Amino acid sequence: MRFALLFWAVLPLYLHAQSNPDSSDRRHMPYSLKIAPTGLINIVQQSLTLQSDIPLGRRWGLDAGAAFVFHSSIFSQYTGETFLGYKLRPIFKYYLRPYVLDRRYVGIVLKFSDIYNRRYYRTTRQGGQYEEWLLLRRRQISGGVSVQFGGIHFWGKNKRWLIEPFLGFGVRWIQNYPGAAPPDAVRVRQRGFFDFTLNEDYYATPDMMFGLHIGRLL
Repeated sequence: MRFALLFWAVLPLYLHAQSNPDSSDRRHMPYSLKIAPTGLINIVQQSLTLQSDIPLGRRWGLDAGAAFVFHSSIFSQYTGETFLGYKLRPIFKYYLRPYVLDRRYVGIVLKFSDIYNRRYYRTTRQGGQYEEWLLLRRRQISGGVSVQFGGIHFWGKNKRWLIEPFLGFGVRWIQNYPGAAPPDAVRVRQRGFFDFTLNEDYYATPDMMFGLHIGRLL
């Protein structure tokens, strides 16, 4: 929490140190196209993310985002394992002051993801007579809502490029659906401390996010 307060306090000093791009004729955040480089190094869900700012008014905007998930260093470590899916992440932003004065915002983030994971599980067979590793498939659907805090910094010769650091806090709901397995197979052990794939019930977990977007004005 102290980090969040420090982040929010330092942002105005950083943002006001630069001039606004085209501030004479812009009254709202312009259209932009952005990527999230932090998604490419996320060991849990590596993804390619695209975001786009769409102005809805002088102080309101929609940040529409989608991501293709293509790997997980935790849930697809071995040959034959896969972790694929997509994520949707719209953000409704409220800028604290009109765009020409301030570029900090508070946003409500809605999240949805649909992931398919093929993974080896340790199982017992025929009532525990022997053990076997089986490549099984599961589907994970999750949704969530968060409050996000961020700010936008413009750079480049014509101030057409942007960097947008952000952080947020919320809650996420997860449902795991197990794939078909032999009727006598019983999974007996998780492969890692943070592996919750044996829990096939609907459950909730805290959700914290931080990172940055890099993009260009359209």
